[in-house]
Amino acid sequence: MKLGWQERGSCQSGDASAFFAPDSERIREREKREAAAKRVCEECPVRQQCLEHALALPEQFGIWGGLTELERADESRRRRGAAGTGRAPVVVPIRIGSQRDRGFADTQAQAQQPSREGTEVAA
Repeated sequence: MKLGWQERGSCQSGDASAFFAPDSERIREREKREAAAKRVCEECPVRQQCLEHALALPEQFGIWGGLTELERADESRRRRGAAGTGRAPVVVPIRIGSQRDRGFADTQAQAQQPSREGTEVAA
């Protein structure tokens, strides 16, 4: 069963094996495969929906929404941390694989936190 957005995904016209790791894959092969999958995701019209789906389930394997398993785990932790503040997480469209954009998202999240200047914490 496919969801409506999945049928519009750029990955539907290619080789699905680029999105999922085969057994005993070498590091260099994994890097090449992941880079190829992320290139497909870059211009995908449903990339954000795909990522939200993968984070909600959570999908444990493969490239979803342009992020690897580890990158999705990081994003999920980041969002849970923002949820603990009582505010909605900052959802910033990221450029796949860009550390600079992740830093931007962190900066935006920190900017929304109230300033603690002039407050003392009792021990």
